[in-house]
Amino acid sequence: MRAVWKYPVMNEFGVQADVISMPQGAKPLHVGWQADALCIWVEVDDAHGRPLVARFFEVVGTGQPVPTAGTYIGSCQVNMRGAQLVFHVYEVTR
Repeated sequence: MRAVWKYPVMNEFGVQADVISMPQGAKPLHVGWQADALCIWVEVDDAHGRPLVARFFEVVGTGQPVPTAGTYIGSCQVNMRGAQLVFHVYEVTR
């Protein structure tokens, strides 16, 4: 069975998740702001039967250095602390 799952990658205070455990083979689909967090939505296939694996994502603001060995996932605009900001999400290896 295929389904879409959501994981927070950064909260409203700019604190990023160090690691996200998700089913093996999960495919990133979208990043966006929901409630008080920057989230990533991923498509999983037969999630209950697949082992969880560690995935690493890094969030950078516009004008900040991007990861040298990262894969771009998506960008999101958000009004945070009275400013309109744009965040960019990369999957990185560690």
